[in-house]
Amino acid sequence: MSISVLPSVATYQSQAEAKINLKHWHRAMADCQHMLQLEPGNKNALLCRAAVYDHMGEFQMASEDLRAVLKDEPANAAATQLLLKIQKKVSERPPDQQHDSRRLFIHEAGDEEGNSSQEKQPTARPVQASQPVGGEEKSVGPAERGDMGNSQKKPHGRGSGGPPSESSSSPHGGKKSKGGSADKYRVTPESKLANGSSKSSESQREDPSSGRATAAQNGGDAVNLDAPCGALPPPLARLKNEGNLLFKTGQFADALDKYSQAIQGYADSGIDSPQDLCILYSNRAACFLKDGNSQDCIEDCTRVLELQPFSLKPLLRRAMAYESLERYRRAYVDYKTVLQIDISVQAAQDGVSRITRLLMEQDGPEWREKLPDIPPVPLSAQQHRKVEPASAEVLQARAEKAARDAERRAEVLFSALKQEGNDLVRKAQYHQAVGKYTECLKMKPDQCAVYTNRALCYLKQEMFTEAKQDCDAALKLEPTNMKAFYRRALAHRGLKDYLASRSDLQEVLRLDPSVQEAEKELEEVTLLLRQSPQDKPRKVVPIREVEAR
Repeated sequence: MSISVLPSVATYQSQAEAKINLKHWHRAMADCQHMLQLEPGNKNALLCRAAVYDHMGEFQMASEDLRAVLKDEPANAAATQLLLKIQKKVSERPPDQQHDSRRLFIHEAGDEEGNSSQEKQPTARPVQASQPVGGEEKSVGPAERGDMGNSQKKPHGRGSGGPPSESSSSPHGGKKSKGGSADKYRVTPESKLANGSSKSSESQREDPSSGRATAAQNGGDAVNLDAPCGALPPPLARLKNEGNLLFKTGQFADALDKYSQAIQGYADSGIDSPQDLCILYSNRAACFLKDGNSQDCIEDCTRVLELQPFSLKPLLRRAMAYESLERYRRAYVDYKTVLQIDISVQAAQDGVSRITRLLMEQDGPEWREKLPDIPPVPLSAQQHRKVEPASAEVLQARAEKAARDAERRAEVLFSALKQEGNDLVRKAQYHQAVGKYTECLKMKPDQCAVYTNRALCYLKQEMFTEAKQDCDAALKLEPTNMKAFYRRALAHRGLKDYLASRSDLQEVLRLDPSVQEAEKELEEVTLLLRQSPQDKPRKVVPIREVEAR
């Protein structure tokens, strides 16, 4: 069997963005053209090409591509920002340069003898006046501020952190393919999911109708969308897992929607798990950064840092967002704070170097005096320092906290399963409800209400022996539970044990004489008891004593 490798749009996009970072404008332009040949009107291709035109000084061409994007997506933040930046550049040019760049026409010289009007004429190719005729342009202008520098080493954030790196976003803020090769200026500070891997996931596909999605990820690893996530209830955990998978496949807008739904569900559910909420906000911030929505990224990162100060990933993401908005002083402060937490984070080191040069050019020798205060990071948050062995008291406190957290997660999961069972009963899906209640009893076998609920499901399925057993278990826990007596009476009736059924119904009326259902059921059971063969009068046989002879 032979394997044919054909370039895809995502492959060309990744190559184009890498070449933009390396300032290989002509090669990047060629990749953009290939993308548009494969998929005419591709918005990412137009954004890439607009970024290249911007660097080459072709502002008119760049504006046309950006307007084409905005025509289909008026709310595209990346295109809007780049178009405003280009318009600003055009307005700041001297009056004698307000017109579009000069074009030099280079004619191919050759032997003109024998050429006639029918023969093909030499082609004229427009070339930017400021650009070399051959080879790659060494430097046209400063690199686009969206380039976040190099990250050879992944920062050590929380183990339960969010989606893969958002810091390597392209200059135009478009969605970045995972399949591109690393280069000198590419930033990948967070290259994998908390519970995933750093492998390429370009060909992943999600199946929303099932609990598992197949990830064609160097061997087809399976992703369990119903895997538990901290203390989040199962529906919210699924939303988070779906968002993670969508992020890995480059569907940042869809991933953002999943995280937003999970955050809203968290608020509506009333659970108290700041750590899980921080992860959701941090993951959504990564999506905002990928889509070029830096302001919303900053807001989400700030929310996380208010709940958990000195969290590394949100600090790094906020620094990148500040840098993309050219708010360099704030970006510098966040990068320096990241380095206090972990000095080995390459993305932060590169960010500090870039911004230092920019601030020196902008503010002169006194640039440091204009910086906001850099907050000191407590020793407990500094990951690169040697951690002393914990004392027995600390270990005990950690164990108690872990036990409390486990109990809290179990309580959240129990409540969610019980509610799902109740919902299934309302829909008359009794078999599925039995499964939910059984899971609840595995976690908490002392819950009387769950036994009576499952007994009801058994009664609806005419499984009278199982219903009686659940009612017996409930009455051992609560000897005066009326529901258990009443449903056991129904189970006895189904088993044709009318005498036991009447006894349970009489107990219900003794506990609460106003229960009309029990009165009606008692009348029917009493009638059945009278009609049953065991209650028919027996023939009396007189016995006479006979004297022995």
